[in-house]
Amino acid sequence: MSRGCLEPLCSVLSYQDHDLLYTCLEGLENILQAGEVGKKGEESGTNPYAQFILECGGLDKLEDLQDVNSDRVYELVMKLLQSYWEEEASENDDPDVPGSNDSADTVGTKPEEAAQPPEPASGADEAE
Repeated sequence: MSRGCLEPLCSVLSYQDHDLLYTCLEGLENILQAGEVGKKGEESGTNPYAQFILECGGLDKLEDLQDVNSDRVYELVMKLLQSYWEEEASENDDPDVPGSNDSADTVGTKPEEAAQPPEPASGADEAE
């Protein structure tokens, strides 16, 4: 299979038409499935089509589609991401999962608050 169709399919992933997006995603899914069969012959053991989609920016566009207002498009996007880019998807999700900005503020605030109460001073007053 020629990789010539992958770049145009990836460019369609930025369109707003949900029917067109879904059809495009189905096409990418079929190509990726063919790549799974083909990767058995590859020394690297990677899906060559998944790698090319990654290289041409298609993975970023797939990740952007996680916010689309179409359940069927969202479900197919998630299926593709989990099936073919599980490692990349989890690496990209890691910074979002802990909510680093919120968690850092919360974690940073708690020790400061714990240090501010006059618990040691109260204990010293009681000892006197």
